Amino acid sequence: MKLSIVIPHYQEDQGKIFPLLSSIKNQVGVNFNEVEVIIVDDGPEAIPLGDDFMELFNSIVNIRYFKLPGNIGRGLCRQYGLNRSQGDYVMFCDADDRLHSVAVLGLFLKEIETNRPDLCLSQFIQEKIVDGKHQYGTISNDSVWLHGKAFNRKFLEYRNIEFHSDIELYEDVYFVGLAYNLAERISSIPFPTYVWINNEESVTRKDNNLFDTKEFCSLIKSTDLKFERLEKEKLYTRFHRYTAPMHAYYSKSTRVTKLFPGFRSSPAPIFSSTASRSLSPRPPSRSIY
Repeated sequence: MKLSIVIPHYQEDQGKIFPLLSSIKNQVGVNFNEVEVIIVDDGPEAIPLGDDFMELFNSIVNIRYFKLPGNIGRGLCRQYGLNRSQGDYVMFCDADDRLHSVAVLGLFLKEIETNRPDLCLSQFIQEKIVDGKHQYGTISNDSVWLHGKAFNRKFLEYRNIEFHSDIELYEDVYFVGLAYNLAERISSIPFPTYVWINNEESVTRKDNNLFDTKEFCSLIKSTDLKFERLEKEKLYTRFHRYTAPMHAYYSKSTRVTKLFPGFRSSPAPIFSSTASRSLSPRPPSRSIY
């Protein structure tokens, strides 16, 4: 098995997930014996998709369907699917998004077969609705979102990169940040492969994209834990140069500093005297797995 696609599923009904599964089923030039789709229902409150609905896709796509007994959240749903995946590489899709074109999986399979990267990036399209009008922007090679990326499963296992059990929101900031920084081999596809559909009920889109306190503090927590892990790896990266301005602005927030007392005193709370070395080169390449 070359590629696994993991999809956490909760309140998306058949109409919401249909475009994603159709965009996978309609891929051209792909041997679907080498691709599997793993759908993970997040607890008993997840909207059932139904056997008849799944049969629309099972005739072509190998779909494995898991139903969890309790709600554990998107991040741990993804980890559940990742732990059961059989592909050499793993992609993650949200149930209400879709692949950009019929050539996406072919592009990823060609790239990973040719270069065997630890992490394969690509562009993705972000949909927004502003004043009732749909707007679309292209995001290239970001190191935050899961969208449009393929991860080498053996690399993830070797580096012990998992979705953190203590992060409820913005779990991808931690996971992707670690993979991006710890990868020795990163390749890129210079085309859009994924469409991030505007969902006004999602954490990052509701209330005109405004943070509430819980969401923002979860983002800070995810970033904190990422840096803590990177410090243990003795890897001080270019991410710090972007974190310092964020710290300068948000350290004035009493809501943040009450939850994260160290945030006011250090540009990256878990960094101490090592912060000045945050732009040091990566460790030398080494043979892994």
